[in-house]
Amino acid sequence: MSDRTAAPTAISSPSRSAAVDQIFVDYQRLEPGETDAWNPVRSNFELVHRLCLLHAATTALRLAPVPIHELSVLDLGCGNGRSTRMYLDLGLRPEQLNGLDVRPGAIELARKLNRSLRFEVYGGQEIPFADETFTWTQLSTVVSSIKEPRHRREIVDQIRRKTRPGGCVFYFDLVRANDFAGHDIIHPERLFAGFKVLRRHGYDGWRFMQELDTRSVNFWYLNYSRLKTFLLPVKPTFETLLMAKLD
Repeated sequence: MSDRTAAPTAISSPSRSAAVDQIFVDYQRLEPGETDAWNPVRSNFELVHRLCLLHAATTALRLAPVPIHELSVLDLGCGNGRSTRMYLDLGLRPEQLNGLDVRPGAIELARKLNRSLRFEVYGGQEIPFADETFTWTQLSTVVSSIKEPRHRREIVDQIRRKTRPGGCVFYFDLVRANDFAGHDIIHPERLFAGFKVLRRHGYDGWRFMQELDTRSVNFWYLNYSRLKTFLLPVKPTFETLLMAKLD
């Protein structure tokens, strides 16, 4: 196996930064401890999120400039590991995957559910790996949870340092921040100066969620064309960008 997939060396993480402390406090209320609140079985919103994320990640990996078997992946904001685990189904090996999250409870649950994967608590001061470690960083519904623009920039600056030249950031998030984080339009392309956008796509998640609420299970079998339409950018609530770090 290429040395690109060698296990990254972790650096001990300091106490939480102001940016991470805000997320920690908000998520202690929304999803305390090992709570699995964002479960697609119980939430149509989360089901839509997972469908969009799977489609976006699959499409992005097809465009990856680095072969899939050589990727070194960081899932920043991994939660209980569900999004990290998705990459196993997309052809990656456990040793290629690393997950970080601000919540110790979520990381403990991720370790219990995914014993072959590596998960660490992230304090926000510095991503606890050496510079230019990763060729693929997933940032899924992270920026939309950060309230202060300067704190968003701090996180992105860390990602920039940890990404190898030519490596990719796979960004998937709401168009607008969560209500608890200000509900402003995020404009990720402005945050990621120094990256080239390889693909951008929007998802009309609200419209599809309404379909789930109003249609029977036959929707999946009789309305496949409408499912494909949902995957087209109409009035996006979610958006994804695949961005490559310039040399």
